[in-house]
Amino acid sequence: MKKFLCFLLSAATLLVACEPDNSVDNNETGLPLNSYSINENKAQLQSVAVDMLGENIYIVATPTANLTTAAEIFESDEYVFVAVSPLLVGKTFDLKTESKLYTVTSTLSGAKLDNVTPSDNKAISAGTATLSYENGVAVVKADITLKSGTVLKVHASAANELSLNNNIISRGDEYKPLRAAFYDEGDYSTTLYFTPAGAEYYGELEDVSWYMYIGVSNLLLDGKTHSLAELGGTSSFEFGVIDNVSDMKSTEIMAGFLRGATGEFTILKTAAATYKADINITIQGVTYTASFEDECISVDYAPEKPTNFFTYKGTDYTVLSATLTQGAEVWSVEIATSSGKNVVLNAPKAFFNSGDGGRGFSQSADFTVEYDGTVYSKANGYSGTIISAYDEATQHLALDFFNNSDVKFNYTGTVEVK
Repeated sequence: MKKFLCFLLSAATLLVACEPDNSVDNNETGLPLNSYSINENKAQLQSVAVDMLGENIYIVATPTANLTTAAEIFESDEYVFVAVSPLLVGKTFDLKTESKLYTVTSTLSGAKLDNVTPSDNKAISAGTATLSYENGVAVVKADITLKSGTVLKVHASAANELSLNNNIISRGDEYKPLRAAFYDEGDYSTTLYFTPAGAEYYGELEDVSWYMYIGVSNLLLDGKTHSLAELGGTSSFEFGVIDNVSDMKSTEIMAGFLRGATGEFTILKTAAATYKADINITIQGVTYTASFEDECISVDYAPEKPTNFFTYKGTDYTVLSATLTQGAEVWSVEIATSSGKNVVLNAPKAFFNSGDGGRGFSQSADFTVEYDGTVYSKANGYSGTIISAYDEATQHLALDFFNNSDVKFNYTGTVEVK
């Protein structure tokens, strides 16, 4: 476990050890800051760190003093680790019922927990947690009852300047971080495009699972709330959700053709290429929302498309060779890189078909990418998209993997087939 978590960390992770004080939150844990209790037996957390794991924020803390990096904390005998999706930051959630991504791990003597997540929480009978982050300071509070009846409480804090993604997009009961935004500004109207996928340029919207767009007159980029009921038939307004996986989930409306849709939107252009948008629109019983404040990418931006590269956390490497293993249902591509480590992509055989467009982690539990001890998958809270074409006759493979915060790569060429 310790080694697995360390593999997920950047070597540059900073640690801030906060001195415990006597601030007690009697409404939640009832513990002083930077302390924990097991069945009401209290002890101090002497070293605490806060940082990012992909797009997720985490706090890790240990009763061991004078540790100077998060990696050192993970190598200590006892620690507690709490990580949450951006969607859960600042919210108190139930560890038994929450579906959004979180992970709780404890190696504390007397209260050991091995990766409690939304999909695997059998080790506990009850629990709540909150991880907030304001003004560079993170605070975690947790109250967890293990299956054995042991009660673990935690109250820890550390400071670090982090860049959290506070933008959110949803359709129905599907809430996700809004990871990419694009704009198309004309003389009279502007269209904004939002997606939960990590698309790097507008053209990639053809390959993501789904995206949302809203087009309005430039006169409506005023920061005021506008109701659909107020729009006339000749107003410059259009809204839609395009699902590249299922046409049944796509929908589009426009002024004069609202199809009974209700709702409102607020859009403000705050600087060049920078917008603040709040959208809440219901179409045929499904509610679509977006909350966004950040810089957008122009739809005109289109980078040169490189081939045979591997990028890990911003560092570029060269792809050396690739081997394709053809299973009955799942195929696996192992790519050798100049980093000295191989990256392995596993996906259903059907995903190696460019005619189907992009396929995402969410479409198959068998779709995973493995590198340097980390398994990137839907189950582990990561995003990722594959576009691939394989010619059986020539053994030529063209494969792109993208929409992932840590890893992206391309292999184009002949593969050794097993």
